[in-house]
Amino acid sequence: MIINAAECEPILSHNIERIRQKPEQLLRGLRIAMDVVHATKGVIAIKEKHTEAVKALREANKDPDISLTLLEDMYPMGEERAIIREVLGKLLKVTDLPLAADAIVTNAETACRIQEAVDEHKPFIDKDMTVAGKIAGNEQDKLIQVFLDVPLGTKVSAMFEKAGGLGDSYGELIMGGPFTGKRTSPDAPVIKTTGGLIATECFPKGPEKIGVLVCACSACQERMEQIAASLGSEVVGVEKCKQAKEVKGSLKCENPGRCPGQVQKVMALKKAGAQAVLIGNCTDCSNTVMSCAPQLGLPVYHSTDAALRAVNFHLIRKIKNR
Repeated sequence: MIINAAECEPILSHNIERIRQKPEQLLRGLRIAMDVVHATKGVIAIKEKHTEAVKALREANKDPDISLTLLEDMYPMGEERAIIREVLGKLLKVTDLPLAADAIVTNAETACRIQEAVDEHKPFIDKDMTVAGKIAGNEQDKLIQVFLDVPLGTKVSAMFEKAGGLGDSYGELIMGGPFTGKRTSPDAPVIKTTGGLIATECFPKGPEKIGVLVCACSACQERMEQIAASLGSEVVGVEKCKQAKEVKGSLKCENPGRCPGQVQKVMALKKAGAQAVLIGNCTDCSNTVMSCAPQLGLPVYHSTDAALRAVNFHLIRKIKNR
């Protein structure tokens, strides 16, 4: 039984905050889940950089059947098959579920809610989330805030008000994380899958013509085209990451976070008339794109740019050391 505590997407930090505050709750939820599925071993997979949460778990853990696996800081380390690869050393096929590796994977908040349901008889009526971005006043300590146990159905606008109010101008509101989140509205409700709410920076003026490179681990083609439109750019070509395979109408990566190169895809976009490329790629794919696109005279935009700019994070570009 594996707990995905990677907190995979940048900006999002609510899972780690709950673990830091209540490590015993996660451990108890994991033990309950282990007992239900008759698992002999439990593993919490968490990024090594979350030092306080790692320390809290180690100090609280008294169960010899539960251990931690420390993960490197890259995207998409929290993808289910990436978790299996890092914990068990098995690379599953794109069509495989974790049971193919004799494992079950669930996320950290789910384990905590299991504890509440069993020990406290509490139904699933609350959601932890991160609220971030263009908050009124734009003070550094308000750029990223965590709210625990937010009632389902709460309006998006109400959450931004709790964080200090929306700034005077923003590009879009995202429900979810910078990579896989969707555009939302102030009147939309918080739902059971809401992990983040981000008010992004305003979109810059993009090139007249842009090429889109779609990654299985990030925004879908429709979302990428939506971002291109916000840049004021015409999409003249669409390519998919060479490891992206279609499974039941959606894309799955053959080896999440391990990229073999994207030169051919970038060259195809340039041939289609693109003056720049818009990517949503993982850490490793972004490295390969940044190694070739500028040499072909193509500036690179990333689907996460507006969100990361809103919280003063470094943009996803070539990363020398992970």
